Amino acid sequence: DELSPVARDQERLHYLLQPPPPSQTVELRFYSLHLSRGEKADLSILFPEDAPVSGWSHYHFDLILEEESELSLSALQPPLPLQLSTFSFSIQQGTKSRFYSTSAWEGAKLSRNQIRLTLNGEEAFCSLKSITVTGDKREMHHYLSLYHHQPNCHNEQLFHQVVQNRSSVSVDGSVYVERKLME
Repeated sequence: DELSPVARDQERLHYLLQPPPPSQTVELRFYSLHLSRGEKADLSILFPEDAPVSGWSHYHFDLILEEESELSLSALQPPLPLQLSTFSFSIQQGTKSRFYSTSAWEGAKLSRNQIRLTLNGEEAFCSLKSITVTGDKREMHHYLSLYHHQPNCHNEQLFHQVVQNRSSVSVDGSVYVERKLME
């Protein structure tokens, strides 16, 4: 049976606002990476496929790129048996830093991917590329917030979705530019 938009929102809120029952596991993981001036790194993330059948998971990444540093991030999330899976990335970039992200998502029953990217230095550059494949009534939501605090910063985003079997994917993005940079 297909749910009405109101019923679907109510079901979504149930998963987001209610604590999991005692029979469900909650997994929280926090990671931090700080690249000093001029450092370069490649980071590949494969999220675990062997999650419990019922439960919630949350992964949070704090990434700091100082002046002239470069990070290439690759992430793959296979389909998960979880009820709710959330990911949050907080990225701070310095002058002439470079951030490249390529990701593929399949997700849990309900998944949320939140990216907060702050370009704090002149000539900072970021590239975000993502593909989401959903099926079996899954929902995936991408939330992107970009903050330009210095002039001559550049960013590019490319999101692709393959949606099947009454699944849904949304991409909500906002770009904030300091008022002084618009004058």
